[in-house]
Amino acid sequence: MSSPIFFVTPDASRTVGLALLPIGLFLVTERKDYTVAWLQSQGIKTLVLSSNYNNTGKMLEDGRTVKFLSDNSKTQAPNILIFKPSDKIDLIVKRNGYKLIANQCFLNKKFEDKVNFYQLCLSSRIPVPRGMIAKFGDVTFSKVADTLGIPFVVQFGRGWAGSTTFFIYDENKYLELQKKFFGTVIKFSQKIDGITVLNNACVTWEGKVLISEPAVQIAGSLFGGLESSTFGRQWSGKFISNGQKTKIRGITQIVGSIMAKEGYLGWFGLDFVISQKGEVLLSENNARLTASFSFYTQLEVLAGSDSTLLSHHIASFLREKMPGWQNQEFVGSQVSLRGDPQKVSYVKKSLPQGVYDENLRFCRYGVGVRDLKKASEVYIGFPQPGERLPKNSEIVSLEMNREVINRKYKLYPEIRQLSRSVLSKVNCE
Repeated sequence: MSSPIFFVTPDASRTVGLALLPIGLFLVTERKDYTVAWLQSQGIKTLVLSSNYNNTGKMLEDGRTVKFLSDNSKTQAPNILIFKPSDKIDLIVKRNGYKLIANQCFLNKKFEDKVNFYQLCLSSRIPVPRGMIAKFGDVTFSKVADTLGIPFVVQFGRGWAGSTTFFIYDENKYLELQKKFFGTVIKFSQKIDGITVLNNACVTWEGKVLISEPAVQIAGSLFGGLESSTFGRQWSGKFISNGQKTKIRGITQIVGSIMAKEGYLGWFGLDFVISQKGEVLLSENNARLTASFSFYTQLEVLAGSDSTLLSHHIASFLREKMPGWQNQEFVGSQVSLRGDPQKVSYVKKSLPQGVYDENLRFCRYGVGVRDLKKASEVYIGFPQPGERLPKNSEIVSLEMNREVINRKYKLYPEIRQLSRSVLSKVNCE
């Protein structure tokens, strides 16, 4: 790809997968850390704003960013790659004449909004958990409980990392939410006992839908996170039957084709629930780059792929042809340990990011799973002292090229213990 790509992100760790692609990459980020130093050693020119924006829109409109883009884009309109769309980003891009390597926010909302997407699934006869759409105040607790059973799930249209998803076990919690959000349109759905699964996909500019193997999500409230949030994912096909994989692939093809007809391009990811009876149900659509995009790209490159899903995402917006993409099976796990869901935290003490052994002994600096040399090693992305962590944000990430969950979908005891030890090394206030 000959056109320069400017990735604007508060979190430089998301750039690791991009740095492995044969593209002209530039980075605008918030703070200097080892990942930024490594990126610069790879020849990636970087602007570090040293701000506390934690917001891509604010970073993009900063005068230093405007100058950086102008100085390095030559005579072309800068190609701006972002993680998550917003109306503010759309306005800045339009005002400055940039080219966005992402869908506009209205398309993201059309498919990612949980209320809108549930209605779309129903109208398209896509299998989803039993549920209803209604305003708080228009339906009683008894009505929802009689229809869906207890517990049931309440979800707002928009949210991040489970922050607007609630499991309702009794009327008191229901009335508390209803009082706070009276009149808000809500998705009410049945709580399915089973496992949650995700995949990554990409709509190419020719209208093809490229679909990855599914990964099992590591779900639950371990380490004090929200009950509705996940804390990682594992790519390994042995927990999902071939029949279930076929259904997941078929549903993804249908959703991707619908998105393509509406003008959607590039990366998206779907969340599924597989019930204890083996039924595959679609849960959510992450209509943008997903949290696993950098990690997944590293796994693809390590598996020897010369045409990655991320490359096709970028090429879709640049209208550039790419070599054929091959879906691959591989093993890799990512564990994300989150902070306080109720308040902002500040890191007082931590350890260096890099590769550690199973006893949490430092081996060497690193930036991701790409740096592992042994199956027993783990990459740990520790935060820096002084770093500000928003509510329910990731504190530490662990990346491994092995399985971390057993057939009961629980963390292996040694991984659980390692995770607890890792958390104990980070002191927040």
